[in-house]
Amino acid sequence: MRKLIVFDLDGTLINSIPDLTDAVNHMRAGFSLAMLSQSEVTVLVGEGASRLVEGALPGFSPEARQKRSAVLS
Repeated sequence: MRKLIVFDLDGTLINSIPDLTDAVNHMRAGFSLAMLSQSEVTVLVGEGASRLVEGALPGFSPEARQKRSAVLS
């Protein structure tokens, strides 16, 4: 018997924007950035996680994001 797990990554089965907004704002708080609204986060979604993080943390290089993440862990 085969088992199947399905992931809804594009929001067609559930609306994940509220949860993504919470996650983005939690991440932004670690960088002392203001919170984003759901509509602001919505435009960042759809091109992968890297694009979401880049858009949520403008002006921070990948190295700065990684360094800050290590400090907060």
